[in-house]
Amino acid sequence: MRPQTIRATPLAELKADYTPPTIPKSAAAEKVIRAALKKNFVFEKLVPAAVDQLIHAFEPTDAYKKGDVIIQQGDQGDFFYVIESGEVTFEVNGNEVGSAKDGASFGELALLYTC
Repeated sequence: MRPQTIRATPLAELKADYTPPTIPKSAAAEKVIRAALKKNFVFEKLVPAAVDQLIHAFEPTDAYKKGDVIIQQGDQGDFFYVIESGEVTFEVNGNEVGSAKDGASFGELALLYTC
């Protein structure tokens, strides 16, 4: 099975008439995203209405294949990722330092430190 990742698009300057996006997704994808947000320290304290808005704003990405680079060390982070299915590995200076599987998330620190 090919890994599937879902991400949220970064928000630009919000205008008074801004309406958050609602991107269709399966109930299964919503469940995976909700669980990932609940486990992530950046999002775990959000009120349910905010969580729902975030879930609706997540958009699917193209499936990545084994060996594809999702985020390159040193690049500016601009997405928060939730792994719907599959596995990713994390490398620092070319050395594998960890991995994550179905339901895990990553990218939040890059968002926080590149604001």
